[in-house]
Amino acid sequence: GIAEYSNQQSDDPVVVKVETGLTNDFFIGFNRATGVNDQNDEGDDVVTVIQVNGNNGSGYSQSYLRAKLGFSGDITGSSYTISDFGGTGVPLIISLVSINIDSIPVTAAVNFQYGSGTLSPTTSSPTTSSPTNSPSDTSICIDTKDQFTVDGKTLFWCSWLWKFGGENVSSRCSKKDLYEDCPVSCGMCSCTDRTDEWEYDGKTKYWCRWARKLGEASFASRCEEKQLYADCPVTCGRCPP
Repeated sequence: GIAEYSNQQSDDPVVVKVETGLTNDFFIGFNRATGVNDQNDEGDDVVTVIQVNGNNGSGYSQSYLRAKLGFSGDITGSSYTISDFGGTGVPLIISLVSINIDSIPVTAAVNFQYGSGTLSPTTSSPTTSSPTNSPSDTSICIDTKDQFTVDGKTLFWCSWLWKFGGENVSSRCSKKDLYEDCPVSCGMCSCTDRTDEWEYDGKTKYWCRWARKLGEASFASRCEEKQLYADCPVTCGRCPP
């Protein structure tokens, strides 16, 4: 952890950034309760999952403690699931494998599982090939939720479109020719919210309706809290300008 950074003897990471392709990234670290950290209010000697609420973690923004991973004590469990990772509709599961409290520095091993694939903190997510269906068929007129490769780069490209705001979507669609893979965002088909109910965080609701329940002032925070961008693009302001 940060408190034992001076004892670092290898290239093992102190903090791992989990890039979502949006601005609300996650940071995984070990909250070692010693030195400058010896008066923690909570989460001593556990792996913490922190989410920032903007700026990609590179500037000031609100942050939230999402999980405290351990095997005993002040914990929320030994794993944490990001249900709709980066607006892709695919879950990312962060699982604690081990904690060696007797080593110097103390070490923790964490496993990342994206959908059905397993990741290490230093590798990229599994990639998928781009769909070949024509967006003119409204039955498949949905944005691709997986990663795919464009110009040698593998990203969640439909999420990338919105990274710097809606005013850039049109030019980005054109620049990277994303009309086939991101037809909703690129204005190739009607942009509509889901009208059915689905399960999220163990609760089954009409989530787009829930996002609107408290009025327009709550839309942004509720979309952010539950990562509803892909399923509720109208409510969440993700339809192309």
